[in-house]
Amino acid sequence: MGIVSLIQGTCIILSLLIDCGRSELYPSIQWTRHNPKFVSNRTQCVHPMSKVIFVCPNTATIVKRLVHSSYVDPQYENLWLVSKQSYERCVIDTTTDTRLWLCDEPLKLKYYTVTFKRFSASKEPEFQPGKYYYFIATSDGKKESLNSSSGGNCRTNRMKLKFYVCTSKAGKSPLKLSRRSPLVWKKEKKRADLLCHNCFRGHKIN
Repeated sequence: MGIVSLIQGTCIILSLLIDCGRSELYPSIQWTRHNPKFVSNRTQCVHPMSKVIFVCPNTATIVKRLVHSSYVDPQYENLWLVSKQSYERCVIDTTTDTRLWLCDEPLKLKYYTVTFKRFSASKEPEFQPGKYYYFIATSDGKKESLNSSSGGNCRTNRMKLKFYVCTSKAGKSPLKLSRRSPLVWKKEKKRADLLCHNCFRGHKIN
């Protein structure tokens, strides 16, 4: 048992070292219904250990032209990490979904950083290469909607995003490799590499 634990621990450390080489910081995401990004709502590809910052709506940050500039309506939003089903239905399932952040102070600059890491020693979410992850907002911009578990801007303004975590150049971790045949693993990795290649070139992927 001790030897097995030591081998698994070594594999985890090696995987972390491999992923660290692909660390990148992507453009911040303005987490507001006014963000034009939600119109196209294309899948975003990221490398393991890369980071994306979700910036809460605040009265000092304007993401599109407003007709009346004398007053900016304060916006309140929530940020959920959800399953594919919750993403499509805009309905939270408390058994599978996690609320990551509350944008509850629109007069201040608040943000939440997502690190797409495979392992986490804390309660932060973990992101496995080769998988999709989904983020939504079930709030509607009003303060009383922060604890809403359905609908909101996810449904009315398509305020949701899908991410695909690419595999690193060195492939998946030894733990993953040991559970499948080399031929199957090689075929899956080739498909994943092509998917990310097309994604980063701006092609739409499912």
